[in-house]
Amino acid sequence: MATKRSLSTILMVMVALSLVLGVGASYLNATAPQASAQTVGDAIDVDGSVDNCRGTIKIHIGDSNDEAGGNDPKVCEFHLYAEGFFGYDWIKWGIYDKNSGDLVRTGTFRADYWGKVRGPVMSLPAGHYKLVWISYSCDPWMRLECSKKHKVFKSNCVPTPTPTNTPTKTNTPKPTNTPEPTATKPAPTATSTAEPYVEPTRTAEPEIRPTLTPLPDGRSNIAVLCQGCWDNQATLWVGGTEQTTIKFVPAADGWPAVNWILWNDVPWEIRIAVTMPPNLDESRWRMLLWVGTGPEDFIWTQELTDTINPGDNILYDFQLVDLEHWQYHK
Repeated sequence: MATKRSLSTILMVMVALSLVLGVGASYLNATAPQASAQTVGDAIDVDGSVDNCRGTIKIHIGDSNDEAGGNDPKVCEFHLYAEGFFGYDWIKWGIYDKNSGDLVRTGTFRADYWGKVRGPVMSLPAGHYKLVWISYSCDPWMRLECSKKHKVFKSNCVPTPTPTNTPTKTNTPKPTNTPEPTATKPAPTATSTAEPYVEPTRTAEPEIRPTLTPLPDGRSNIAVLCQGCWDNQATLWVGGTEQTTIKFVPAADGWPAVNWILWNDVPWEIRIAVTMPPNLDESRWRMLLWVGTGPEDFIWTQELTDTINPGDNILYDFQLVDLEHWQYHK
């Protein structure tokens, strides 16, 4: 009897243990995170922050100046207006035919200091279209297929009919009788008493040169913006004399920047150098200086020299770029 009770006890323990293990497995399966499908567009946030993909583009009629207004869904001639982006950010846009899916128009903007930019006036044939865009801060590869934002609009342009030439009837003149010539007495020659013509002398107009609004008290302001320069420093020389070295800190628009205020009564020669971050692969990372508003208006350099005049207010724009993902690298 004692042996039977021992076997029964062992069997009961084994059944209880299997029940506990089964319940635990069910609990783990229920609480384990499930894999979810991810689209290409879900991978565009570089650091996982939706704020990197800030900004929008509006469609406005013709050459209107109603930039604060809403989007115009029906247009013929129109322009694009971008706002809410990072300052000096690159923005790529594309317009697709909504029926065929073909890309019919594309371009690139560069936002100003306030994250805004206005495009030229353009038009499209009558149809249904979709506008998409992507910024460099959102996706360094600027892939339109990764855009999460779009606007749908219609073009109501009416094709201009081609004029046809209508033949006109021409009248053939009838011959006329030519009268015989008659002798005429020559008229007396009149003597002119008018003053000889003298061409007036043109007075040269004074040359008009654009001037910057001077700062008060003869101060000059130098600002250096450097996209991607979170661990960089900038050094200023005035007339060959080193002044100060300042570390880049976020400005009001979020981009790293440094600033100097000079008190000069005469023009000064300046030199500015931006350092590379430590422990950076120099074969992959390079510094450039923007010298215009076009996508290729830059030079590869870490330094610049210039002349600062009393009252000048100047901004220099550097950028640290990754050559493996830099589409304008040549």
